[in-house]
Amino acid sequence: MAWGVQALSAASLLGAGYMFRDQIIHAWPQAAKLYVALGVDMPLSQLRLTDVAFSQNVLEGHPALTVTGAINNDGSETVTVPLVLVKLRNAAGRDIFQWTNPIPEEVLAAGATVRFSTRLVDPPEEARNLEVTFAPHR
Repeated sequence: MAWGVQALSAASLLGAGYMFRDQIIHAWPQAAKLYVALGVDMPLSQLRLTDVAFSQNVLEGHPALTVTGAINNDGSETVTVPLVLVKLRNAAGRDIFQWTNPIPEEVLAAGATVRFSTRLVDPPEEARNLEVTFAPHR
């Protein structure tokens, strides 16, 4: 009986920690790193990609594609920052190559902005368009 009560108590605490993670992170922002370490998905709806731009250049004799931009946290809560996902598409609109770019900050405070930059050396020649989004998991 005692083991059952302890198991139920532990399950209740874990459930509450998951359900109220936004409030916990707001009260104690360092807790966001624990949620990231545990692999808990954080809400992305308050994050916004801005100032996304690309440039083509030559790096050590090879063509290179550089993508830059910023991530804004428009919400009132601290959130985990996902990877940035860059997809290259051919003229027909089909995905032909993609890569992710980690952001130095794992968490982003409410109202904060972080810039990113990623580079691909020797991008596929048939690439005509690109899309920059958030990867589903960090």
